[in-house]
Amino acid sequence: MSNWKDLSKNTGLALGMLDNLKAEQDILQFYATFDNCEKLIIFDGFFSFRFLFESYAFNILNHHRLDGISWLFESSQTEYSQWFDTQSEKIYNKEYSHYRLVFLNHIVDVLSQKPPLIFDR
Repeated sequence: MSNWKDLSKNTGLALGMLDNLKAEQDILQFYATFDNCEKLIIFDGFFSFRFLFESYAFNILNHHRLDGISWLFESSQTEYSQWFDTQSEKIYNKEYSHYRLVFLNHIVDVLSQKPPLIFDR
């Protein structure tokens, strides 16, 4: 499986709950709650995302060995990015990263040119 970099420590947030998500044009927004702190997470310039209920993601959960703190990961080469490269005929090859957001009940994979921005809401 891919090499994943844990970006969670840079956020100062622990595992949270996804409240809502919204996709418009090439902007993907997540509304989430972390220890009673509401945040807006924005991917500006995303290409694709997939949404999975945590209870069906045994391989993902086993791979990341979640500790209750880690929730945001980045990788450059995954099976999802390979799929996207095939679909797009590699016109964006190496111009994006695969981000994985793990919430209490959901896992979301995002292919984006830019890392997420996190704001208070």
